[in-house]
Amino acid sequence: MIINKKVAVFFLVFVPFLSVAKSIDKYSDSYSKCAYDIKNHPVATDCISAELLKQEYMINEIILKNKDITSPEDGEIIDLKSFVDSQKKSVNDKCSLWRKTGGQNGILLENQCVLDETISIKNFLNNFISSIEG
Repeated sequence: MIINKKVAVFFLVFVPFLSVAKSIDKYSDSYSKCAYDIKNHPVATDCISAELLKQEYMINEIILKNKDITSPEDGEIIDLKSFVDSQKKSVNDKCSLWRKTGGQNGILLENQCVLDETISIKNFLNNFISSIEG
């Protein structure tokens, strides 16, 4: 009987999370194509930069679309822009560590880190807003 409760808890908690995670696209098709086309070429940072601009644009669209979203807890407007700005600063601080690996590889790793963390912020915002909207 205890095992059945554990299994039930697993399915109730993790299965919905997995289905949400699978439904979220990570990179745009243009980024995937760009990265594939220029394998191991120094211009790879151009692909990352272009994708980062797209992801930041999407984040800004989310913020604008939800600028009046209110907290169900206290009815106050949630300042998504301030949240994103603080997260971006943390991302830059975190990812700058990759530069310490040196050379062009360090720059590439830092840029990729910033891109991945930016996508994570976008996904977090989408999940957060979905949970508020019910």
